[in-house]
Amino acid sequence: MEVINPRLSNLSNMTDSSNQEDASNKKYSTTNATQKGFSLIELMIVIVIIGILSFKAVPTYKDYVIRTKVANMLVLAEATKLKVAEHLISGGINRAGITEHLGFARSIEVHEDNHITVTGDSEKLGLMPREPALRLVLTPDLDHIDLVMWRCSVEPADYSKFAPAECRQ
Repeated sequence: MEVINPRLSNLSNMTDSSNQEDASNKKYSTTNATQKGFSLIELMIVIVIIGILSFKAVPTYKDYVIRTKVANMLVLAEATKLKVAEHLISGGINRAGITEHLGFARSIEVHEDNHITVTGDSEKLGLMPREPALRLVLTPDLDHIDLVMWRCSVEPADYSKFAPAECRQ
């Protein structure tokens, strides 16, 4: 077929080239559509990174939970501290031998020299049951204006990382 008008010949060339572009665009769009999602190696890398992070995070979280429970033991001893402070200030009856059982504390004991021992329940605290029990020892100091100040220590010393800041030495 012979084209008489030169403008039409340019038009036919343009339609041929646009058909070729459409074909290449279709080819490009189909390859783009098949590459959705992640490759296996990308997923494996993400899993390894999550594993490394959790390897560090889980023991840290466990220590944090134990520290919170030990701080709770110190709060449970507040009522007993108040009783001992009243005894020291008023010179009343020594309340030695009183034992209470509360929450994470296996016992809260007042001794003859007025110090208080809060013994933790290893199982409830999340410590190994065969390990020695964590104990907070609260020792009162009566100053010259009848103000009772408490010193706190942890026994055994290995557990000092679980103790509240005021009990670490």
